[in-house]
Amino acid sequence: MTHKSILHDEAIANKDEILVKGSAAHRLASVLRVRHGEQIEVRDGLGSAWLGEVIEQGRNGISVRKLRHQSRSNESPLALTLALAYSRSDRMDLVLRQATELGVARVVPFRAARSQYGLQDQQLKQKMLRWRRVLGEALRQSGRMNLPSIEPLPDVPALLARVPEWGCVDADCLRILAWEEERRQELLSLWKEHPHSTKVIVVVGPEGGFSPAEAELFFAADFFSVTLGPRTLRLETAAMALLSVCQLLWGDLARQRNDPGVDPENA
Repeated sequence: MTHKSILHDEAIANKDEILVKGSAAHRLASVLRVRHGEQIEVRDGLGSAWLGEVIEQGRNGISVRKLRHQSRSNESPLALTLALAYSRSDRMDLVLRQATELGVARVVPFRAARSQYGLQDQQLKQKMLRWRRVLGEALRQSGRMNLPSIEPLPDVPALLARVPEWGCVDADCLRILAWEEERRQELLSLWKEHPHSTKVIVVVGPEGGFSPAEAELFFAADFFSVTLGPRTLRLETAAMALLSVCQLLWGDLARQRNDPGVDPENA
């Protein structure tokens, strides 16, 4: 049975009752129209989900009594980070939504030299609120337990400086750059050389591509450049193609993942 669900903004594992407030309470009351005694699912985006019963509705919010823990194992074994150059608002929303559905763990928006869009401090604060709503909606829709983190950065040097902080410091972490100038290396050949990677960082640039100076910075930071085929892809298409193939090769879109003896072309 499918229950109405919400994303709570606090950890819920150690609470007997959950007080749902703000926009989540508004969604329950006005959009989902829950009633007293109705059972709903509450997730916190931190790995916990509980089936609960609505026991009170008032000005302070909606109280939900926890009934039983909901166990679900649909998070990818691949720690996948998407670094994405700023694009138009609707395209960013689309990528965030689909990346969440595809199991990405972290999204890093950044401004590249050729980005046509940028965000000042106040604009970024407003966008972060919107992006978190988009991520939360995608989490509920996809049934995931863990909400992807979103970590905007000002430029490519700042992005590269953060890579070690994300745990990408050893041989099981792969750094991938989707680069329009690459003609030979593609993701399958990279998988054959690195079949056991458990962490992958993928970078997708702006519509105008990366500048030569930025490309050199990525190569100096041990990124592998890959081609995404002979056709020119829009940013959102490139991001989804890259994430989907990474989950197929190293993640959970194939049962025979991480076996160097099995070629995905013949699996």
